[in-house]
Amino acid sequence: AVVLLKKEAVLGDFLAAYLIPQNKEMDQEFILGEVRTYLKQKLPLAMIPKTFMFMENFPLHPSGKINAKALPEPNSVIPQIFEKALP
Repeated sequence: AVVLLKKEAVLGDFLAAYLIPQNKEMDQEFILGEVRTYLKQKLPLAMIPKTFMFMENFPLHPSGKINAKALPEPNSVIPQIFEKALP
């Protein structure tokens, strides 16, 4: 997983998480609910990402490190899915 601070006119500053699910067959809403529940137990609310994006793989630099600048911008569908997954 990768978590980045994003800045947007409407949402302001927020955390965006990029995930590669281990089981690609699982429902994304279920995964988000499980991740959110886990994070709520471990982190303050302000540190829990507002958006989540599922990726097939992360873009890498030639050195093998994740290229954060090449990650896509969070799309508008993810916050809606995230909100539905809230317990």
